[in-house]
Amino acid sequence: MTNQTPLQTIAKRGKINEFNAAAVKADLNRFSVETAPTGAIITRIDGQGVTAKYTPKSQNYQVLDFAKVGAGFIDQVGAHLDIKHAKVDLYGGVQELRLYGDDVEINGDKYSNMACLMSSTDGTRTLRVAYGLIRWICSNGMVSMQTGEHFKVRHLKSNEKVLQALDMNFGAIDSTFDKIMNTIAPLANKEIQLSTIRDSIVEDKMKNAPKYLKFVGKLLNSKTDRLQNLTKQQVKALTSGEALLTTNRDFDMALNAYQAFQCYTEIFRSQDLGEIQKETDRILAIVG
Repeated sequence: MTNQTPLQTIAKRGKINEFNAAAVKADLNRFSVETAPTGAIITRIDGQGVTAKYTPKSQNYQVLDFAKVGAGFIDQVGAHLDIKHAKVDLYGGVQELRLYGDDVEINGDKYSNMACLMSSTDGTRTLRVAYGLIRWICSNGMVSMQTGEHFKVRHLKSNEKVLQALDMNFGAIDSTFDKIMNTIAPLANKEIQLSTIRDSIVEDKMKNAPKYLKFVGKLLNSKTDRLQNLTKQQVKALTSGEALLTTNRDFDMALNAYQAFQCYTEIFRSQDLGEIQKETDRILAIVG
């Protein structure tokens, strides 16, 4: 058996750089896929080690050329979005390309227009496109993604058909960004009860209790959005951990909806874009 370079040394977690189409496309070409005689799909970066190995259940499964589809995505998005920055992530069997447009300000916070292409060669996700707004709290501190539009393409189509599908979905991108801004901005003038958020997040059998408790932690400790001027009683209740779900369940307080929205999405800051999008949509449905 040949030695494999450890994943962490060949995974490409990109930085956000000023956009240069040729440089981004060259970065995408670091990624390669091959099909073994056994039918397994093997993913490599820079031709080194195996970062992922996946055997599809369907014989119709198509191995998408992410470099080719990503290059087409850049050209198609660029026709509708003034791309200022870009980021390429290639890790394990997951691929993400993020294209950032103009900055906008909402409630005093910096956001950017963004379009993202996500795919995998390890069976964890279909090819997916999303575009919306990203909020930043530092140079790389993505906190939330409010999705305006998103769609998926199953790995049962050729690369050419995937590009055709992508080309049909960017015409209304500008109006979508405006719609998202008009959804988020009014939250600053709205209040929501902590109990409403708790009951909406914590499902039957306490399924999402850890998420709720992390959210409460952010209400207390977020560097940018933590609650101010709390009473001793409120601090005591909010730091009581799981008691918030049992003996202290009757404790309640009013929260600013925009602040609650930001504290919840901050929990998922280090997650991949699909998870950030899902959880952003979850909390917006509660506080919106």
